[in-house]
Amino acid sequence: MPRKRKLKKKAVSREGVTYALAYCRVSSDKQKHEGNGLETQEQRCRAYASGKGYEVAEVFKDAASGGGAFTTRAGQVALLKYIDTFPHRNFVVIVDDISRMARDVAAHFAFKQELVTREVSIESPNFNFEDTAEGEVIENVMAAFSQYHRKSNARQVVQKQKARVEMGFWAFRAPKGYKMVKDPMHGKVLVHDEEFAPFIKHALEGFASGVFPRIIDCCRYLCEQGYWVKQSPEKYIDKFKTDLLMNSVYAGFVEHEGWEVERREGFHEGIISKEVFFNNQKRLESESLGKRVRVDVSESFPLRGLVVCEHCNKPMTAANSRSRKNIYPYYFCQNKSCQKNRKNIPAKTLHGDFIKLLKKQKLKGGVDLVVSDVFDAVWKEELSVVAKGNKGTDERIKEVRKKMNQYANSNLSDDTPESMKQFYRDELVELAEEYSQLKNRKHIIEDIDIPYRTALDKSTKLLKSPYDIWVSVDVHEKQRMFFFVFDKKLPYSKETGYRTEEILCATRLFEEFVSTNSHDVEMAGVEPASELGCDCESTACRTFFGLKSLTQE
Repeated sequence: MPRKRKLKKKAVSREGVTYALAYCRVSSDKQKHEGNGLETQEQRCRAYASGKGYEVAEVFKDAASGGGAFTTRAGQVALLKYIDTFPHRNFVVIVDDISRMARDVAAHFAFKQELVTREVSIESPNFNFEDTAEGEVIENVMAAFSQYHRKSNARQVVQKQKARVEMGFWAFRAPKGYKMVKDPMHGKVLVHDEEFAPFIKHALEGFASGVFPRIIDCCRYLCEQGYWVKQSPEKYIDKFKTDLLMNSVYAGFVEHEGWEVERREGFHEGIISKEVFFNNQKRLESESLGKRVRVDVSESFPLRGLVVCEHCNKPMTAANSRSRKNIYPYYFCQNKSCQKNRKNIPAKTLHGDFIKLLKKQKLKGGVDLVVSDVFDAVWKEELSVVAKGNKGTDERIKEVRKKMNQYANSNLSDDTPESMKQFYRDELVELAEEYSQLKNRKHIIEDIDIPYRTALDKSTKLLKSPYDIWVSVDVHEKQRMFFFVFDKKLPYSKETGYRTEEILCATRLFEEFVSTNSHDVEMAGVEPASELGCDCESTACRTFFGLKSLTQE
């Protein structure tokens, strides 16, 4: 609440002095730094105060849109605070024009009411604020007109920006890695910023190819190069996804979902190829679909949610028990109907038994060759399916192009009904959209051997020695790795430890396959695995390796 002003006890520093507070506003920081609007407004306010015999005590300035509450403008807030600091002075607020107060009716009168409460009047060289019925009407009309003018300007800006985007031009602030330059024919266009574009290119292409297996690896690289400097790499994971991986502008596209402008070829040159962009989207989609990592895991309890009670088969939870000097981590069953409910198992015991179990999960000599054969068989089959799909897509693209040429070359005379002309135009638009979608959706099978080989190398190393990998990764990677090695969650008993007799594991699967097929190493390929009497492809590669069909969307 503003401080109550008591006029009867008013004591000014000099008899009869009225102090003027000038308020100046422009709509943006760009106008503040590149124009001279603030200086011009201040000069006019000072000249008006001089003519009225006022002494200018202070000038307050804002660079903000005219819409919104006055409390969001630092200059107006500071002006009111200044008045409250000197409650016994006579003040008058001077604005160059009524629109400088606010281009929002509610904000205009809210700010004016704050001044009226403090018994401070408003004056302007361009408008006479009168405390009469006629004056109020005129002020209302002027404030409403200023609001209309602001909204009208905003609408025109959006319309122009939307038209630019529809033509393939980027109409917003340049994203990092680009800069805006003035083109003599096309206005402002995006061009590469050589300071950051090479780093973005390397990070995005590295994620697509597998050079950077995880998003955190990309973030670390960008931090090392000085692309991000304020926080640790882990803090930029979400930003890397939204601002870089999912941003189609880096592939040479433009789009705006809010304006219903679908993705289309941009006028600017992409930092990465379209193939790299779509491969990254597939990687993101694959990771999100196959993600089975709990959000409440911690380094103290990496097996939370992965171990189940032997008696009731319900997942165990974990917690810390605290004494005055120590902390004791433990796991327990939280099923109230289970006879082992709340029976604590020291985390050290459960973790130690798991490490012993993990150390036993090693491939015997020569089995890694079988892993490679399985991967190769599945990979070749997937590529075959992709090739067939691409062939069908190519044929459809040819059909669409042929139809587009037919419609485009149709000789329509001036006597042709307008409805027929509109039909031809609509058909052309639909065909053009289908053509664009087919080109974007087409699977690219060239240059995808690198991520496959990277995945194969990681998988083989993990199967050779799961323990070595387990102790070298963070808790979230441990959760993913668990289902790579084991088919399901592990039952555990405080008395007997882990029961793994019925739990299928990757190493045992491959070793059994070798022992039963030692005379013939042919992998399940085109024929269904069930017909060959083995489940090596479907079980190992689908369940353990998480291989997702390249054609699956």
